[in-house]
Amino acid sequence: MKNLAIHKSFSRGKYFTINKSLAVFENFRKGEKFIKWRNFIRQQKFLNYKKTLRLKIFKINLTRPLKRFIINEMTQCHFGGNMAKNTFENLDKDKKEKIYENLREFFEEEDLKDINVSGIVKKLGIARGSFYQYFEDLEDSYFTVLKRETGEIHHKFFNLYKDNKEDMEKTLKAYRDFLATELYDKNLKALYRPKFFIFENSFMLDGKNFLRQQFSSDFYHKMTFIMAVFHELIKESITSDYDKEKFLEVCNLYINCLLGGINNESI
Repeated sequence: MKNLAIHKSFSRGKYFTINKSLAVFENFRKGEKFIKWRNFIRQQKFLNYKKTLRLKIFKINLTRPLKRFIINEMTQCHFGGNMAKNTFENLDKDKKEKIYENLREFFEEEDLKDINVSGIVKKLGIARGSFYQYFEDLEDSYFTVLKRETGEIHHKFFNLYKDNKEDMEKTLKAYRDFLATELYDKNLKALYRPKFFIFENSFMLDGKNFLRQQFSSDFYHKMTFIMAVFHELIKESITSDYDKEKFLEVCNLYINCLLGGINNESI
């Protein structure tokens, strides 16, 4: 399979190449050349490096999730950290707040099939060009709203795991309570729809990469299994319109299965 040049090194002027295969890229990112290049970029602290890298990679014929995965790896930025451009941040307070509120309303209320840039510019009453002055793309506009309201749902599990001194039962129950608060008490279930049904592949790639960096191979697989269970529970709670009581009921069943095994007769 033909390798593709993705970016010119700022330090030596040589091209970095990767195969379309994610497995090949996994080996590439562990290499000395990648680490040296990434450290160089992080030391410079120039925002235009990420912008330049993003523009070059998005011209390549790869899947969108893989492109974002490469960008995040190169710049050491986890997916979901994409934020609005400085043009948006520098707007006067009232205008920025109005755009933000309209965006949130759009992502909460619009049918998933109609969530696109065309719908946003119509909702905001701005030209399409103005949208791209404020945001890199549709995902950036969404995560700008999401990050203001909440943190990274899946990453919260690992923070709780550390806070509870690696006690899995306490962690699972604390995570259950956290999800119930986020989805129901804070009334964020509607806002989470795009993340789990439109941008799912992208943020799942980032989550798995985060796990690989934090844990051993065995524990990585254990964590991905647990998070897959909760991931599907959240999606089911959205599609089946669970209320908080139903969510907790099903969540407790899942937790008991995780702790006691699916064949445990007491469940």
